[in-house]
Amino acid sequence: EVSIPPFPPKEIHLCIDTGANYTVCSNAFLMFHFGKHVVENIKWSGKLPRLKSATGHKLKVIGYVDTKMRMGTYEFEFQVLVYELKECIFLLGNDCFYDRFIYDSGKFNINQ
Repeated sequence: EVSIPPFPPKEIHLCIDTGANYTVCSNAFLMFHFGKHVVENIKWSGKLPRLKSATGHKLKVIGYVDTKMRMGTYEFEFQVLVYELKECIFLLGNDCFYDRFIYDSGKFNINQ
C-alpha cells in the first residue's frame, strides 16, 4: 500500500529494482494512481541526482514526493524521485530497503 499525503493510500503493485540506487517513479504514474492534483505535491531541491535509464538515456528529474508505504505489517516513509515520462513506472530502489529490509530470493525480511 502506497500513500502520498494528503491523498488516501492505494494498493499498488510495484517493481523492485535491486540494481537501482534510487527509488523513482514517473509523473504519469502519480497522476494515474493519485489524480492530476498530485503533481502539486512534487517538491524541488537543488540537490537532486542526475539519473540515467538502464539503457543510458538521461531522465528529466522534476522533483520528489514524500511517500508512505506499508508492506505487510511494516510501515515506513521515504522520498521518491519523480521524473517526466508518459508511461506509468515506479521502481523501488535500494535506497528504500537500506537498513530496513533484507531482500533475498523474492522474499522480504525485516532488518531488526
